[in-house]
Amino acid sequence: MDNTDRGFSYKENAKLDMRMDLSSPLKASDILNNYSEEQIDKILYKNADVKFSRKIAKAIVENRPFDYSNKLVELLRDILPAKVVREKNPAKQVFQALRIEVNDELNSIKEMLDSLPQLMNKDGKILIITFHSKEDYLVKKFYQDLNYVDPIKAKLPTFDENKSWSQKIIFPSKTEIETNKRAKSAKLRVITKL
Repeated sequence: MDNTDRGFSYKENAKLDMRMDLSSPLKASDILNNYSEEQIDKILYKNADVKFSRKIAKAIVENRPFDYSNKLVELLRDILPAKVVREKNPAKQVFQALRIEVNDELNSIKEMLDSLPQLMNKDGKILIITFHSKEDYLVKKFYQDLNYVDPIKAKLPTFDENKSWSQKIIFPSKTEIETNKRAKSAKLRVITKL
């Protein structure tokens, strides 16, 4: 992902590719140059909660084509309020949303999570590191669904309250964050089948 030629970085000028699997047909530039304003808005909001997603989507459609990252980064700086640009580079979330869409990351996580319970033995552990809220929400919901109890059954006198799964959440230490800035938003969820 640190290879500039792959187009993941908003800090270096590169082709807007963002494919993890280079045999995949969809590139970030395809989304920017061919999707409708509504589709781009939905991708930005759904994948990364991008503020001003409608305004950004409209500006993208009006300023096509986009082949290199610098043009997109400059557009974001030009159209967004100065305060927003000063606080946090808006390109970070926009690039994240595009990368997630290009690689179908959220659906891949869902598919992986759906297959795990059947593969687990008693006392088996699932360790999942998430780096942003959309990923973490899926893993959190997965854990909640594992321990879901029908409210009607819960009222029965024979109901057993024992959970069949447990969870522990580990956050990065200050030292780890100093060594690796990317760890700042990470959460390690350890889910155990009891």
